[in-house]
Amino acid sequence: KRRTFLQLSSAALIGMGNRSSEPAYRVVSAYKPSPQPGMPGPFPGQVVSVRSAKCIDEVKDEVNAAVVREMMGRGMQQLTGESTVLRAWQRFIAPDDVVGIKVNCVGRPKVVSSPEVIAEIVRNLTELGVKPGQICIFVRFAERLYEMNYGQHLPKGVQIHGAEFTRGSIRNYDPATYVEVDFFGEDDTRSEMIAMISKFTKIINIPNMKDHGAAGVTGCLKNIAYGSFSNMDRSHRFRQTHTYSFVGRLAAVEPVRSRTVLQIMDGLRGVWHGGPMTIN
Repeated sequence: KRRTFLQLSSAALIGMGNRSSEPAYRVVSAYKPSPQPGMPGPFPGQVVSVRSAKCIDEVKDEVNAAVVREMMGRGMQQLTGESTVLRAWQRFIAPDDVVGIKVNCVGRPKVVSSPEVIAEIVRNLTELGVKPGQICIFVRFAERLYEMNYGQHLPKGVQIHGAEFTRGSIRNYDPATYVEVDFFGEDDTRSEMIAMISKFTKIINIPNMKDHGAAGVTGCLKNIAYGSFSNMDRSHRFRQTHTYSFVGRLAAVEPVRSRTVLQIMDGLRGVWHGGPMTIN
């Protein structure tokens, strides 16, 4: 079943569970909150959903980029109350910003942050005056990112960055920014932030509708939290999970929290139980 919609918000919401049963988290970061922090943003708790039965040709299984453009523009105006799409984007992004776009490629090739959605975001950013070289598509696992070949849909100069080329590689993580916690007696108890994130002044988060055995769904908070740190899937083992509290702790680490200013949930395609592996 297709879920042909986009959801836009400035906040990312998730239940934190029972705090009394949380593990002992140690958060280390030297970054200070931005003067105008992202989450929960200027429209806390507000989510706009836009739908169209025409966004995908179900016979050819092709996304209609023109309909996606209309949906995203309509959603941005509804979220902000602005009279034009450009003014709506100006509520979040300025021409001098360095913008990271956090995608999800786990369910490739179909259930991903759609190239058409990413292309429309980048088009709006450049319309604002953001130069392509100031825009970076990023995610943890490089091989998944490069398989998607987002670059063919984007202007020349947009950066494509994957932190890990093999699971466990650490060279593109920041050893001074991390969450330390021992869940199940694992050897490595630290989850370090992707180093590239420190270069962004704003982050746009693009999760897609996808189930997850431990979190229930890969929503906005999980996509930006699990997808921005190393060594995070250790939080769930068999039937035991600390995923809810871990997701909340990771997403609250600076500069991730302050610089994530816009969430756009891509529901053009979705997957539920029985689909691809669902680790960011």
